[in-house]
Amino acid sequence: MKRLSVIAILLVLLTACNRNKMEPEILESPNLCLSIKGKTVFSYEENDCQISFNRDKRIFRIGDDTMDDFFTLTTGVIPSSVGEKVKGDLQWTSSNSIQSRKYVQFEVQKMENGTVWLWSKTDRIAAVVKILE
Repeated sequence: MKRLSVIAILLVLLTACNRNKMEPEILESPNLCLSIKGKTVFSYEENDCQISFNRDKRIFRIGDDTMDDFFTLTTGVIPSSVGEKVKGDLQWTSSNSIQSRKYVQFEVQKMENGTVWLWSKTDRIAAVVKILE
């Protein structure tokens, strides 16, 4: 009985630890997207979506062609290196409304060819955005 309890506790701890990490499939994917608590709420499709970036205002915006579905991330600084902490305000569409979160603390997980993978451990939010020149 004790052995079963120990195994159950270890499984709970392992599951809790995984919540603190960016989902591997997002980290390995080049797709721009927004994921909240493990659920993808927006994913960029090249044929149906647009990307915009305003360097002066530090705004990343990704949406479908009609902007009925989108997400916007406004950061305090433009991410520049892996491990950097970046605060941002997030806005996104859900099935019937516009949602928002202020002061989300992200950490830069990866940077490659202008694409930035951001992860908020506290809020379990992953955002993959693109710095356009």
